[in-house]
Amino acid sequence: MAKFSQGKTSIKRDLQAPYLPTISRGLEHLAYITIPTKDTIILTNLQDYKARSVRLTRYSNYFGRMNSKTQSLLVSNSY
Repeated sequence: MAKFSQGKTSIKRDLQAPYLPTISRGLEHLAYITIPTKDTIILTNLQDYKARSVRLTRYSNYFGRMNSKTQSLLVSNSY
């Protein structure tokens, strides 16, 4: 499982089922997860997501940024 967390919000993603996320603590509007490249995960339709960034806690060098225009969250290993 890869775990994303920011404050009290977390997402757990089964690495064998990347399009079937487990949603917990406030991400009820999460639509789907896409993985365009090996090191990038995009969470889309986060309508109620208030945080500006997230951290992929399993890998400390992964960070994410919220795109307010497209309501998507890009998580990658680049700064």
